[in-house]
Amino acid sequence: MLQELDKKILYSLDEDSSKSLTKIGQELGITPQLVKYHLEKLEKEGVILAYWPMIEFRKLGYFNVSYFLKLKNLSGEAEKSMYQYLKNKNDFNIVMRGDGYWDLHVTISTKSIFRSVEIFNGFYDKFHHYISTYDTAISVGFYQFRREYLNEKKTVKKVSKNAMAYTGADVPEIALKKKDLEIIEEINRNSRQGFSDIASKLKISRDSVIYGMEKIQKDGIVQSHALLLDHEKIGFPRFRILIQMTNLTSEKFQEFFDFCQDHPNIIHLLRLFGNWQALIDVEIENREKLRKILGQITNKFDGLILRLENTQVYKIDKFRDIPLKIIKTDN
Repeated sequence: MLQELDKKILYSLDEDSSKSLTKIGQELGITPQLVKYHLEKLEKEGVILAYWPMIEFRKLGYFNVSYFLKLKNLSGEAEKSMYQYLKNKNDFNIVMRGDGYWDLHVTISTKSIFRSVEIFNGFYDKFHHYISTYDTAISVGFYQFRREYLNEKKTVKKVSKNAMAYTGADVPEIALKKKDLEIIEEINRNSRQGFSDIASKLKISRDSVIYGMEKIQKDGIVQSHALLLDHEKIGFPRFRILIQMTNLTSEKFQEFFDFCQDHPNIIHLLRLFGNWQALIDVEIENREKLRKILGQITNKFDGLILRLENTQVYKIDKFRDIPLKIIKTDN
């Protein structure tokens, strides 16, 4: 289980995973050296899996389409083949394994909705013998909230705004130079890289990296710098909850948004178009406590919620807003 100082460090990084050791130390009243020791320990033990930027993918011209699949007759060899296929395909930017309503959740990120369908059909043609059913949804809004459950003792000052980042609007694509796209690719691999590290890899000056980072942030392409955690190791398993809604007015959605933003265990809210109208990510100790949250939702939003389906995520193979390679892909 996590030590209290580990929770404080994760809570600080959850606000901005690109923070310097010095800044984290100043927030927590400890030395940068002590922060470094604990951070390296969390990385070595696999508690922190990745640092990734939350990206407004529409400004890069991407569409993200999600599929929630129920599998059947998946032998060991077939499973290995399927996940190796998904790992090697650049356009599959999210791959999750679950236990519940769905067994496999994938998101395909492409420049065209038709290309997305083509890619999924290629996957389906190859593995349809192992697919029982699937649902489809398009993300039209993504909200990220602070992991307040890491700050349950209120030992770290809470920021006034919980919703740290948002994507989902009818925004035009922004034309970027190749250098800017290369910077986005680098921080998409690891958003905690320093300017000098990126400059060395791209063979450009540090000042060029700083200028490029300032530009993509000013343009609203990079919304935040986030953390990917091993939820079992921190003692807060992740559950993805698919939600069907009716009578979904703007006022009703705002009420639901406020509930999610104020709940310490809800870290993401997605507004969807398709078979489902919303999805929330809940990180909580056990299913009993999850049932209480779902009960609160159905009671508070009676007349809005038609159906809830939950799945415990037991492995995350990929998790990004856009593909790792955006300049040139192999697909």
